Amino acid sequence: MLFVAATWPALSHAQSFSFGARAGANRGTHSTKVANINEGVVQTGFTGGVFARAGLLGWFAQPEIMFSQRNGAFETPNGNFINKLNYIDINLMLGWSLFDIVRVNAGPSFMQLLTAAQEKIGGYNDPGFSKDYFNTSVLGLQFGGGVDLGKFCFDIRYDMTIGDVSSTRARLLTTNPKDYTTGSRQLIFTLGYKIVKLP
Repeated sequence: MLFVAATWPALSHAQSFSFGARAGANRGTHSTKVANINEGVVQTGFTGGVFARAGLLGWFAQPEIMFSQRNGAFETPNGNFINKLNYIDINLMLGWSLFDIVRVNAGPSFMQLLTAAQEKIGGYNDPGFSKDYFNTSVLGLQFGGGVDLGKFCFDIRYDMTIGDVSSTRARLLTTNPKDYTTGSRQLIFTLGYKIVKLP
């Protein structure tokens, strides 16, 4: 329903409309403000979902529903680990298209947490780790560009959270509660296909 409601105002006056699917990979990290804990190597995740695009005079609105993996590695004195977070993202992108080929766009991303897991790389990880460590809903921002070739579309975007992915108090590598504020940022590469394209 939210997808339809977000698209409807643009659809009612649109010169063009398309609906399709997008899938690809992201490369990103998680940041933290906890002492003695550093960001690890960049991680790869999967993203995929559906989109609709309605255009008028070169401008367009593009709501999306996407599944997104946001993985972040950390290095600590006690060992290294990776936090693996899965989300449903509702993106509301606004943009401009040149000759219906080259696009630039930006907009908010409303992230809803599905699952959270921790993979131990070496040493000691948090035995009490759980989904409860993280905020259920997070606001993000995406911006980037893309190219349309017929029914195919390729996009590159930068994605970042506004605010913290994790709850302000949680346990990290200790049984004692402590501040654990974490942000997420990533580059996203997707290939899409327009199942419906009008005109």
